[in-house]
Amino acid sequence: SFLLFLFSRRLVAWNCTINCSCNGLSSTCCHPHPALIFPITGHPNTTVLLLDSCSHFRLNRETLQNFAALENISIKRTYIAYIDSDAFHHIPNLRTLILEETNLSNTAIHHNAFHKLRITVLSLRSNRLVRIGHQTFSGLINLQHLDLSGNNIAVIEDSSFTALVNLQFLNLDNNSLNTITSLWFSGASLNNTNLKISLLANNLTCECRYRGIDLPEYAWFKRSLILPNKSCLLYNTKEECKPPKLEEFYQVIHGIALQPLDLHCPVTGFPFPKIMWILPNGLQISNRSFPPFYNIDGTLTIQLVHSSFGGLYACMATNIEGTEIGLYNLVIS
Repeated sequence: SFLLFLFSRRLVAWNCTINCSCNGLSSTCCHPHPALIFPITGHPNTTVLLLDSCSHFRLNRETLQNFAALENISIKRTYIAYIDSDAFHHIPNLRTLILEETNLSNTAIHHNAFHKLRITVLSLRSNRLVRIGHQTFSGLINLQHLDLSGNNIAVIEDSSFTALVNLQFLNLDNNSLNTITSLWFSGASLNNTNLKISLLANNLTCECRYRGIDLPEYAWFKRSLILPNKSCLLYNTKEECKPPKLEEFYQVIHGIALQPLDLHCPVTGFPFPKIMWILPNGLQISNRSFPPFYNIDGTLTIQLVHSSFGGLYACMATNIEGTEIGLYNLVIS
């Protein structure tokens, strides 16, 4: 009877989760029924897991704890609330990870979620990413195909792809990039001469020369790019793009009640940054005026200072290379 009990327990562990179809070593869940029970169960030797149109859930170690043998995970058209740091690290044979149309934003992914995975394919297509940081893909030395298309990526930090020494294809199509730079790569990644980078359907500018584009060690970078028009890249003789840089990040400013006051925001950068001021109450003043506040060529003019105007003012300088913020603590006497 004890052996029968153990056998029955094993059968339970191998049961296919409701609204899933377990076929050999492949499990397909949800479509057309979105409800899903966690942790998902199935054959412990399952190598392929497909989740399509599921109800929203959080990806953590427990979510897939019964699938340590997985090699391919595909999650599509499903709201993923958050990806924990240990969501995939108990799956040593994982090679392909597809997370498409899952509503993922930068704040919904732990910075170590993909760290040192042995995957060769990673797709984050059609999500809500706006920024790629230098740690986002750290340790992915086996990655060959990275698809970031269809997001809203406007900023990619320098060295963001340095760890991807075996990358063959980087898809950045249909994002919000205004500028590119070879400084996304450095170190060992400079030896990757087979890389192709697709940048179709972005908003790339010719206002300045892309940073690092003329460095001899990055000659391969120009050849790797897939662009609708390379003339701007090859023949742009303008000044090199430079991010905004403020002279000071914090100042205490003294104002006198019932007197006018100018708050200056000395900044450099190319193209020259646009200046927006944020008042202590959260009101944003760009090129519009809200009397008695006027933003004139980046200087915030207060026509007549009131005793209630004291507080923290922020100067936000933005160009295609990024944003920098300076703080001004206004003290009224």
